[in-house]
Formats: sequence, structure tokens, C-alpha cells
Amino acid sequence: MRCERNPLLRISNDHESATFGPLFYLHSRVAFPGLYTLTRHGFAFPLLLRAPGFHSGASGPGSDRHAVSGARGSDGKTRKYRVMTINGEIYPLHAAISNHWKIHYFIADMTDNPEHRAEDAAFLENTPDTLGPLAMSALHQIQSMLGLDYAGVDFGLSAKGEVLVFEANATMVINPPEPDELWNYRRPAYQRIHSAVQKMLLDRAHGSRNLQLAVSGSLAQPSQFPLPQGLPT
Repeated sequence: MRCERNPLLRISNDHESATFGPLFYLHSRVAFPGLYTLTRHGFAFPLLLRAPGFHSGASGPGSDRHAVSGARGSDGKTRKYRVMTINGEIYPLHAAISNHWKIHYFIADMTDNPEHRAEDAAFLENTPDTLGPLAMSALHQIQSMLGLDYAGVDFGLSAKGEVLVFEANATMVINPPEPDELWNYRRPAYQRIHSAVQKMLLDRAHGSRNLQLAVSGSLAQPSQFPLPQGLPT
């Protein structure tokens, strides 16, 4: 599947403006590889070991494991941007900022940090200026590669402004902002995404309905070929 990490890794590496963290798979029957094996594959700490398809960082018995190197900004903080690609357009959803490498918006350092919220707001209000032309070009390339009507892309930015892809798939949830006034700045971006999804679904349903009516109408037309005499009509 094109949303899996290996195809994304191969395709993103074809574009100078997008990159994917180094990755390798290790079968569970193999013991923890040790520092020598990690360095031989180009890894250095910090890194992540986890079962494919899980975000918990824990690996269960009998699962394969892979290692993904971590990334931080020059200020030591981790930034995870998320954009949604809907019907050919890119919509910003959030910029989560944290001092911890494992970052989700709901546990990021946003509530008590007005500087982080201001950076989030700037990303939502003017995504191209926040990310830069190199990153925007990469996102459009990823969107084209995915070929999905609906998808999300989680990513960071390198010091050169390249997109560091964390994941891209069609299963990302769009949670509404919390009701607190603190998050009012996020509501327009959320509403734009919600409206775009609604319009896409209605357009698809309308097009499908028109096609269904056209097919039904053609089937209802009298046959152009006369039935053989003596057969029931």
C-alpha cells in the first residue's frame, strides 16, 4: 500500500524537498541488535523501536520491530505539523510543539505556552509563509503520490526547510478544538476542513446519483432490437 512507510520512504527519497527518517525492519526472532548493528545501519540515539502499525512505542511478542531516528529543531523542541489533503487541496490542521520527542497535539506543550499557540496560529493562518516553498512543494508531491481524496500528513521540518515525513495515511482523525476560548483561533481552520470534507462527500454522492439515474434511464429505454416472434414480452 502506498501509505505504508516503505513505499513512502522510496517515493519521498525521489524528491529533494521531502525525506523520511531512516528505517529498517527487524524480525522478532532476532534479539535486540545492539549498538553495533544500529550504527551499521546509520542510526544514532535517540531512536524509536516499535511494532509496525502501533504508536505506543511498545512491541508485543511475535511482532516485527523497526527503528526510526528522532528529530528535533535547533531550539531542542519537537514540532509536528499536520495537514489534511482533501479533494486535491491542502488544509492545515495543527502545529504541535513539545519538549518531548513523542508528540501528539493533546499532550503537547500548548495549553500553558502562549508562544507555542502563537506559532500554531501562524501556521493555520498562513501555511505557505510558515513552511516555505520547499516544504509546500514537497507536500503537493506527497499528495499527488498518495492519490487519495482524503488523507493526512504528519511531518517536521529540517534546518533546510525540507519536509521530514512522519506518516501519511487516510485514517487521521480531525478532532474539533476544545470549547475553551483559548482555542478559538483554531476553529476557522477546523471549519474549513469540515466543510471541505462535507462538500466532497456531497459532490461524490450527487455525481453517483446522476450516474445511477443515467444508467437506470438507459436500461428503461425500449430495446432497439425486436424480440423473436412467439416469445413472451
